Amino acid sequence: MSSSGVANTLTFRVGPAALAAEMTDMIGAYGYAYVDGVPNDFDHLSLLSLIGIPVPQYQGELVRDIKPDPVMQEFEVSALNMKPLVPHTELFEFTGLPPRYIALWAVVPAQGPGGETTLTDGYELLRTFTPEEQAALEAREFEWRSPASLTAEGVHTAAYHPIAERTPWGTLLRYSGREMRCRGLGGEYVDDPLLTEYRDRGLRFFEQACHAVKIARDALLVWDNWRMYHSRNGFSDPRRHLRRVMLDQFGAGDANELSRAG
Repeated sequence: MSSSGVANTLTFRVGPAALAAEMTDMIGAYGYAYVDGVPNDFDHLSLLSLIGIPVPQYQGELVRDIKPDPVMQEFEVSALNMKPLVPHTELFEFTGLPPRYIALWAVVPAQGPGGETTLTDGYELLRTFTPEEQAALEAREFEWRSPASLTAEGVHTAAYHPIAERTPWGTLLRYSGREMRCRGLGGEYVDDPLLTEYRDRGLRFFEQACHAVKIARDALLVWDNWRMYHSRNGFSDPRRHLRRVMLDQFGAGDANELSRAG
């Protein structure tokens, strides 16, 4: 699905407070919202601060530039190269609650094919598991670690979490097509049927059900990081330049013990 065909689209025609309320309602209903017609000189951070609390990212920045870096091209998976990404949620490798919302807007959209942000609803995937399996996804903890590309940026951390976690603010899902691991009693990595089924079923579900959004120059995409799995199609335009903001949910700050790098 291209940006022109995004179903959950709002047009920038109201004030920031009203727009933030519309976006929050749409994200609650569908998991994400796409806003087109955003002015070039618009203060994205001010609008997003009405939806949640901006939180520092890997190097301490509130607004992170997402654009190809030749140094990162050697890595199989990196937001800072032009290769496709595997489905994931953000900041699963830190303790505490991850950011609730992720926002992207384009400074320079990719020209030509590729470069779409892809999204699918993890809550729909969760419903394909039996009640007994869902209980196991909540009860068992697995290791979640930083990918090698972030290690190269100085971020090398790991944490233990369940896949599904119930909170006072809703169900939190974590997902990674690569960085979920199970350790045996001796500390070694071992195969785990539950983890393997969740990973592989998630990859198949994502391929079948994802929505592809090519973010336009005058558009903003925001999604629920606790609910939506996201990825990116590969692209060939080295000028592609997005900006990203992460947001904590209002009211969840005291429970969030996230130890972010930087």
